[in-house]
Parts: sequence; C-alpha cells; structure tokens
Amino acid sequence: MTGSFVGRTFGSRSTFGFRPPLVGIETSDDAAVHRLTDEIAMIKTIDFINPPVDDPYWFGQISAANSISDVYSMGGRPLTALNVVMFPSKNLDIGVLKGILHGGHDKVVEAGARLVGGHTADDEEPKYGLCVNGVVHPDRIVTNAGSRPGDALILTKPLGTGVLFNAVRSGKMPYRDLERDVLPSVARPLSGKRSFRKSYGAQGWPHKGAEMAKKKIVFIDDDPEYIEGTKEYLAKKHDVATALSAEEGLEEIKKQVPDLIILDTMMEPKSGFDLARELKADLTYRDVPFLMLTAVATQVQTTKYSQADILTFPGEEYVDMAQGVKDVLAAIERLIGS
Repeated sequence: MTGSFVGRTFGSRSTFGFRPPLVGIETSDDAAVHRLTDEIAMIKTIDFINPPVDDPYWFGQISAANSISDVYSMGGRPLTALNVVMFPSKNLDIGVLKGILHGGHDKVVEAGARLVGGHTADDEEPKYGLCVNGVVHPDRIVTNAGSRPGDALILTKPLGTGVLFNAVRSGKMPYRDLERDVLPSVARPLSGKRSFRKSYGAQGWPHKGAEMAKKKIVFIDDDPEYIEGTKEYLAKKHDVATALSAEEGLEEIKKQVPDLIILDTMMEPKSGFDLARELKADLTYRDVPFLMLTAVATQVQTTKYSQADILTFPGEEYVDMAQGVKDVLAAIERLIGS
C-alpha cells in the first residue's frame, strides 16, 4: 500500500484531534514530519520490500538503504531504526534471517544511526525493511509538494535496476555482473553528511537554468587581518560570512546552517573549542564539518589547552595557522570539495 493510496483513502481525517504535522499524508511524501521544538522536528517513516536478490545479506542492505533514504530525502538525519520483518520460518533456514538482519544492521551503522529493536511475523515469503526516526530543522524540510514544471531532476542512483534484477532471474544476465556493477549502488543510501541540503542549499531543488549554490562557510577568528586575508581567497568559490568573536559567529551560524565552520581555537573569552563543543551538542549542527585553526599543535606548552584536548575533540580537520592560507584551502577542499 503506497503513501499516495493512504493519502487518497484517509486524507486529513487521520490527524483529526491532533496538532497538524508539518508534513502529513496529504502530499504523499516519503515521510511524516512533526515539530518537537522551534529548532527540531521529528521525521518518521516505514518501508519494507520483497527480496530483489536471493542473497540475504544484500537483501538486508538494499532494503535498509531504501528505508533510511526516506529520511535523507526530507532533508534530515536518521537517529534510530526498528526492524520490520516478515519471514517464512517453517520454509527457510534461520540463517537466512540472520543474513538479512546482518545486512540491515550494517547499513544502519553506516548511516550513523542506531538499531534499537523491531518486530517479526510469519509470512509466506520474506519481507524486510525499517521504521526509521530522524531529525530535521523545521525550516529546512524538503518535500515533493513544491516541485513545478521546469525544475531540474537530480538522479542520485541509476535507473533501470529492476529490469536488471529480472534479467538475472530469467538467466539473461550473470549474477556476478549484477553484484559487481549494480548492487553497491542500490545498497547505498543518499548520504546524510553530503545530503541534498549540502549540495543545493535549504531552498530546494534548483530550477531550470539555476546555478549550483555556493557552499556557505562561516569563518570565526579574532584576528581581523588574518580573517580578511583568507576570505579574499575563499570568496572566489564560496559564500563566506565572517565574525570576530564566538558570539558574532553564533549569530551568523543560526541564520542558516553552513556547509563548513572555520574556528580559531585560541579566541578569547570563548575559545573555538568551547564554541565547537556547544554546536556539536545541538542536533542541528552535529553533521556540519569543522575546520579548527590552531597553533596549539606545535606550541602546547604556551597554552591552557593540552594535546589531548585537540585529539579528542570531534572536529574533522586541524590546520596550524603558521602554515598559511594554502593549507587552509587544502583542508576546505577535503571537507566540502572545491
């Protein structure tokens, strides 16, 4: 039963007596979205499929990726998942079920989410999927309701995989070719860290003729000469906002979730370490990469921060400021591309 069928059948009656969701069944989207706070909305979705291949592990991976991608398609990030299993226990060995669940578990872990349980039922043939919960900022939800003629269509995976599955089943295509060339792509969910928002911004799909959105960078450093000198290079390719203190930087970050945050670790009174920890504790910014500019790596003895503080902080990159702009640009390339 598709989401579209459910929407046509029940319409808005399913929400009678409750606070309306931000995204419900009326628009036949991939998931429902419910506001929790001004900063966090919960994404809820469930999806399961019949086996497209005979290999249990591949089946688990493909189905889990299919379910998790519903969260990414709404602009969010998956947090938890529950197994949804229908299995003919009287006809198939329990090892088949273990293979399916193993594949699903590995895909959930790959997405950075946690598998927290599930439910099984006997059925005539195996079916598997996930019920997935995720989060998204209420102002950055992506739906399919706003599309219009002339919009660009972005294909994240090849078309025609169903035809190839059937070709294998009918003996017209070797399974090894399918496993080598097709299954890795089918089992890959749309990546959360480099999600739709990261590529096209928060406004949705680019319209016909629109240019690719520049990546937004917030650069926070209390040295105006250094920050302006570096910004001159960054602004050629990116949309750069600068701030001379942690407080000013936080205001810029809250205007729009950036694609990258560059921080001077030695700012006072609030250091880049302190600001980064504060932001990482907020679900909205947990997936945003950080570039930490520091002199601590070579001058630990002159600061109040230890080498252990650097190594245990969950930042993606560290660059010694003494190395100059070239190393900063190279680190940005590694984190968000050119």
